Amino acid sequence: MAYNLPRPTGRGVRDLHAKLIHEWDPCIAKDEEMRDLVYQKNAVELLPESSDQNMKLLEIHSGRAGGIVDHATGLLMAMPDFHADPLSQATEDVREAEQVERVYAALFEKHLLANDFWPHVGRDILIYDRAYLKAMALESVWTIQEGYPVRGKRQSAKDYLAQVRDWKDSEGKFPFVIQHVPTLSILAHLDGQDNVLATIEEKLVTAQTLADELDSAEVRQALDQPRSSGMTS
Repeated sequence: MAYNLPRPTGRGVRDLHAKLIHEWDPCIAKDEEMRDLVYQKNAVELLPESSDQNMKLLEIHSGRAGGIVDHATGLLMAMPDFHADPLSQATEDVREAEQVERVYAALFEKHLLANDFWPHVGRDILIYDRAYLKAMALESVWTIQEGYPVRGKRQSAKDYLAQVRDWKDSEGKFPFVIQHVPTLSILAHLDGQDNVLATIEEKLVTAQTLADELDSAEVRQALDQPRSSGMTS
């Protein structure tokens, strides 16, 4: 299903971010409790003595809940199937949809070997009931600055295409990436049928990054202020 969404603006993203924080806050609170349960060790409990059942004092080492999740993740490692709906039943559209399915399956396998994101997806699904992947084009890796061949003045088209092909096979990086994004870093805007319309990825950055790379005068001014040591004489 295709959606025609307006081009995002700074104010629109800020408003959407505030809206999503309000909507997702109860769910995120539960997710953080589950995360703490998975990554922290459970207390070791002792069985009470019982003369009726003739039982001795035993220690039960429950271990980490994460161990159960890790074991269950192995059951979710089946490769997914990919399906693309053709725009129409015309032969050309059907053939194009089939090509999209094959290309995406090949991309998935290629980046699965490179980034090993699938186990993280299974783990997030078990912990949070949802997971997110980032699939995006990276045209920047096929630029002159990255070494993309430039055609010479008298170079034939055949020689130039062969040079480009050799560069792609030897040095060039594929201009596409599939990566896992931590679930608690994503705020998703959903419609009534839980289709994802838009997402906002939250990232933690240092104040120095805001001052230097984002050129924030307010943050730079705060950094330049003298810091009190917190000690009194």
